Amino acid sequence: MSNVFYLPSASTNQGLAARAAKIAGARELSSEELRRRLLAEDFPAGEVETEIERMVQIGALDDEALATRLAEKYSKRYSARIISQKLAERRIPREIVDVAVRAVGNDTEIGLIQAQIEKLARQGKSLADPASRQKIIQSLQRKGFRQQQILRAIEK
Repeated sequence: MSNVFYLPSASTNQGLAARAAKIAGARELSSEELRRRLLAEDFPAGEVETEIERMVQIGALDDEALATRLAEKYSKRYSARIISQKLAERRIPREIVDVAVRAVGNDTEIGLIQAQIEKLARQGKSLADPASRQKIIQSLQRKGFRQQQILRAIEK
């Protein structure tokens, strides 16, 4: 999580600056998430925009860094498709999401599927049993992997 520090704002609304710093300090947010939360608290839209811009300039808000950190974190469990969805849910702009997802790469998805299969095997699930095999495939599909990728990983 980035360090959020409070610098005096040029905004006429010091309460807005303090509230923005408090919200952003509690959980790392995207610019749009913070914008929506401040607007929901009835701060004036123009002042919210000014405060968001100020926080971006001082480094307290950084959508690119947030997207990169989250994509790296999610890449250990999820497919590129699910990572994109999760980042979009955080209201990170699409172009930033695309760059972050490309940076973690798709080429490791087969390996990730195989690791998930091994984990499930340690839990007693077997690919040899047709019912268990179907459950494994369904579990991997819920993590965003396509059936073709799953079957390819099973064959290896």
